[in-house]
Amino acid sequence: MPADWNEIRRLAASPERMQRKEALSQARVRLIEFLTDRGFAVQSGQVQDSLKRFFREGRHDARQLLDLMDAIGLRNRMEYEQANVPVDEVLRAVAAVETFIRGGSTPERSSDAAPAAPRPAIHGARHDPNRPQAHILTVNHQQVARGNDTGLLIRVTFNATGTWGFQKALIGAWFSIDGRPAFARGGLGRGGTPGEPLCVTSDFHPFRQKAYEDFELFLSHGLLPQLSSGSHTLGYVIRVMAGEQRGSGRRVSYHWSLVTAADERTLPITVSVTRTASVVQVKEEFVTRDGVTGLLIHVSLSVAGLQGRLVEAAAFFSLADGSLLPDTDGQYRSANGQVAVASTFTPAEEREAGRHVELFLPSAQLHLPFGRHQVRYEIFVGVQEPSGAWQTMNRSEPRQVGFTVTPVVRAEIGEIQEEEVVQEGARGLRIRATFTIHGMKDWPGMVAAYFFDGNGGVLRDLDGKFGSASGEASVGGAIKPAHDDALFEGFELFMPYAQLHLRSGTHALRYVVRIFEDDDPWRELAASPLRPFTVTWREDEAGGA
Repeated sequence: MPADWNEIRRLAASPERMQRKEALSQARVRLIEFLTDRGFAVQSGQVQDSLKRFFREGRHDARQLLDLMDAIGLRNRMEYEQANVPVDEVLRAVAAVETFIRGGSTPERSSDAAPAAPRPAIHGARHDPNRPQAHILTVNHQQVARGNDTGLLIRVTFNATGTWGFQKALIGAWFSIDGRPAFARGGLGRGGTPGEPLCVTSDFHPFRQKAYEDFELFLSHGLLPQLSSGSHTLGYVIRVMAGEQRGSGRRVSYHWSLVTAADERTLPITVSVTRTASVVQVKEEFVTRDGVTGLLIHVSLSVAGLQGRLVEAAAFFSLADGSLLPDTDGQYRSANGQVAVASTFTPAEEREAGRHVELFLPSAQLHLPFGRHQVRYEIFVGVQEPSGAWQTMNRSEPRQVGFTVTPVVRAEIGEIQEEEVVQEGARGLRIRATFTIHGMKDWPGMVAAYFFDGNGGVLRDLDGKFGSASGEASVGGAIKPAHDDALFEGFELFMPYAQLHLRSGTHALRYVVRIFEDDDPWRELAASPLRPFTVTWREDEAGGA
């Protein structure tokens, strides 16, 4: 069971290193219990990750988060690096954890417990010439423009004393927004990776009694977290950190500890969100929806300042040479009569990134003749003004895609007649079929008859002379319609009886007529009912074998 706070403070004030380490460990246990009880369970001992999640969802002082992370860092140094952390640092770390857990109230103290050290302006309760020291003398800030950038320029006057040796040192500003810690979006130096507290830092080179006047730190406005329109309070804390070297050669690392920190400064900032809409990404694919084949366009948008407004994303189509594709039936049409497809939405948030919009255009709505075409389209994003008029906000680069327009092909089979004949010395069955084919002008196809026994079993081709690719006994003829609606009357097919490979005797057989389009693979367009016929055959009969 964790010790109470009186015992933890007593251990923190002990001259014995192991007792001070135990104080930090006990404070860490109490902190883990506090976070777990509030739904921020610590996974794999990563207390700092849970702390950052807790601070993102609650209103807490930004400096408090930094104090707690420093406390966890001290505990880790004593636990894993056998560091001998001074009493005043341990007392300050314990006080930070206790204050946080008690909700910001002043920690209770017993008469026999050592008082927790207040946070001094100078690191350490007494001057030790062998330890890093720093004094922050003045801090000033102003909004400035640097080239094409604007931001907050902070000037700090301070001095650094003590024996720093070959250690590193930095000074930085850690930021809050409206009293809550601001978290970085990346690229801001130490601690500036995504998910870390937002800060700007700079190294300096400490020497004994070295003074720094108007040392500059610059935060670009573009690096601040996205904020809603209106007034906000930007706060920052100036901190001086010492980095103690660990390892050598390529394995050098630095362990940072706080030297001193100034009180938090704040300044008002006003955010005005500019109305913007940008096309982030466009992709297309050919799909079939409800039996209709067409082009599906995926559009990713980023919009800002358009909440509550009707926003439209539209694709406008033209030929590869830039000439507009005119709409002919009014179904997919822009105001100027161009082929177009659009979708509207109303943003609920002031900023929406990654808004996904789908645009589907049936291939038939391009109104192109049969054949291969190159089509170009552009994505336009617009917003409807209160007057009802549409204002274009942005447009994408033109994209080109290939279309193959094929007709809707179909066929109907009419009258079929069959009779036994002798053709070129071979006795067999002559079939005359009448049929109509639509939408296959100048396109190859085939008409074929397939043969079955009286029970519907497939008759097999045994010599490869009259058979299908799958080995069925059949006979076929090529067709190539000369018109979109082509009538074929009395189209003849002849099947030698010898190619049915029958045994001697009389046989009741059947056949079916099928019409195919050459479409890799062949596509069947129509088939007749099974038609019966009778064959009397002798195996020694000559002709057609």
